[in-house]
Amino acid sequence: MSHSSKNSNTRSRLCDCGHLGMVKTSWTNDNPGRRFFICERIECGKFKWWDPPMCSRSKAIIPDLLRRLNRHEDEMAKVELKMKKYKRACHILSSMLLLQFVWILFG
Repeated sequence: MSHSSKNSNTRSRLCDCGHLGMVKTSWTNDNPGRRFFICERIECGKFKWWDPPMCSRSKAIIPDLLRRLNRHEDEMAKVELKMKKYKRACHILSSMLLLQFVWILFG
């Protein structure tokens, strides 16, 4: 049973063995967004799905939607970086223009 909890939110719960366990979120293609419980004590080995199984349609759609979302977030970060550079350049050019105006006016 393969699972991953990359970028998942975790919540602590008490396991049957008395140790703390966590509810994590799987982001595998077979179980995208499905939560599971896992004990912190390796010897216990408790693993239990928290949510019911996903329908095949959800399993087919969610991974592609997540890839698209990640791609758009990456593109957005690049655009925001460009905007920051352009704002800095505009500020520098405005300052230079103001200095030239003052130099012409009082020079």
